[in-house]
Amino acid sequence: MRRRLLARRPSPAMIVAVVALVSSLTGGAVAATLITSGDIAKNAVKSKHIANGKVKNKDLKDNTIKTSKVRNGSLLSEDFQAGQLPAGEQGPKGDKGDTGDPGDPGADGADGATGPPGISGLERIVAPSALTSSDKTVTATCPGDKKVVGTGGEINGAANDVALRWITPVNGTPPTQVSVRAEEIVATGDTWRVFATALCANVTG
Repeated sequence: MRRRLLARRPSPAMIVAVVALVSSLTGGAVAATLITSGDIAKNAVKSKHIANGKVKNKDLKDNTIKTSKVRNGSLLSEDFQAGQLPAGEQGPKGDKGDTGDPGDPGADGADGATGPPGISGLERIVAPSALTSSDKTVTATCPGDKKVVGTGGEINGAANDVALRWITPVNGTPPTQVSVRAEEIVATGDTWRVFATALCANVTG
């Protein structure tokens, strides 16, 4: 009578023990030579089999990642090279900002041009002429070292028959006197006089 041999499937524990035995006898280097890219079926390695952050740029073939494989809205501006993104439209004008703090004082500027001479001790000198009925000239003179800074002239009497011929500063630069001349434009027997006025002051500079 023949006995029938039953084939039994090895248990998981047996498989693990065999793999451990082979690895200990051949070493880890053998395992590296046993598995190549040709031994892996297409699409067998999926995302869940790869640890996050382990795929580098050099691991990807050129033009492998296409737009259909990128989720909309997942890319940021820093993911693009400069000049690849078009400029957006100009936005609305913003609100006026708060006034800033005053700046530091600037450096001293260059010296300005020399200003006009200064004056002090202003006084008015009036010199009258003789009271006659003929043309006449009269001169007002500033006292001391004062100079003429203003002039004036006036006729008294014979209102419509006499006119001023000139009022002019004289005697030096700056001048120290004012000369005034008046003449009859219509002959008259009336007597009249003319006044010369000099505005005098100490001039410095």
